[in-house]
Amino acid sequence: MAGVYVKRIFTPGTPVEQVMKAVAAMMTALPAKPFAVTVEVWKKPRTNQQNAYLWGVVYPAVIEGGGEALAGWTRDDLHDTNTHKHLTQTHRHRHRHRDRDKD
Repeated sequence: MAGVYVKRIFTPGTPVEQVMKAVAAMMTALPAKPFAVTVEVWKKPRTNQQNAYLWGVVYPAVIEGGGEALAGWTRDDLHDTNTHKHLTQTHRHRHRHRDRDKD
């Protein structure tokens, strides 16, 4: 059952019993198939405004400022290069599967 994705964010200090109860409820809502559980520190995602600034201001300025070294580069080229250089393998793997499961 691809695409089944349940997420809940807990604030610091949430009693362990409350977390366990919520996780148990999420698990019972899943189909009777194998599933994975991941626990990670939550980070607020970038806003649409931040993404628009990155793609519309920062990337074009970097390409323009790169002169001949970046001649012919697109914003996508720059983004792909930076993603490859700066994200961990786990982060890229997680996002690749999340994007695939949206279909």
